[in-house]
Amino acid sequence: MIWWLYLLLVPLFLYAIWLGISLLRQRQKLQQGLRHGEQQQAQHAVDLRTSIDIIAQEFLHNDLNVSETCIRLKVLIDNLQLPAEQRAQFSLLDEFYSPLSQLATHQQRLDLPKSERQKQDELRAQLEQQYLHPMRELVAKLPQLLA
Repeated sequence: MIWWLYLLLVPLFLYAIWLGISLLRQRQKLQQGLRHGEQQQAQHAVDLRTSIDIIAQEFLHNDLNVSETCIRLKVLIDNLQLPAEQRAQFSLLDEFYSPLSQLATHQQRLDLPKSERQKQDELRAQLEQQYLHPMRELVAKLPQLLA
């Protein structure tokens, strides 16, 4: 009678071992995937900061205008997903970007009547003049603000 009990328990015991090993392998794969995801996020943040540094240097060397600098920095800094208190230090970008985003670009700009294009160009020039010095100050402080 006992041999029937062994006949039932041994396969169940082996099946439990197999399930435990499968579960362990799944956990290991999940942890590897999480580590890989964390590494990708860290590399993405490094790439964003590198791009921010390059744009800042181009602006400070007068190789990039203030409007283009604002647009590019805003997008990159938004993608950094900074904590709200740190992101608040870049409110100038939002303030400058808001009216810039209303101006036509690319093909839309070319499709505008000449008078409307001139109005938008004048507005852009006024905005650039208004924000040039505050943007220079902000861009010069970027390394400390992003530390």
